[in-house]
Amino acid sequence: MNKHILLALLILYWIGGTVHLFAQNQAAPLRISAQLTDQTLPDIFQVLENQYPLHFYYRTDELPKGKYSLQVQDVPLENALQQLLNESK
Repeated sequence: MNKHILLALLILYWIGGTVHLFAQNQAAPLRISAQLTDQTLPDIFQVLENQYPLHFYYRTDELPKGKYSLQVQDVPLENALQQLLNESK
């Protein structure tokens, strides 16, 4: 087998093992609960920032206007935000 091909395969194997170990060491996703009704998106983001170890970065002028609700109980943050953004369409 060509030395270059063997070296490339060894590097790919090493990278694959590193990625696998990295994925195993990841923490569980942040789960949140919120009962928020008729609030602006910046207000909802502020409440979540006050209750959980996270921070949202956004430009207020680019957010949709209006009032939104977020009713979730012990769900991953990603799911809660998806629910909120689906409502804003």
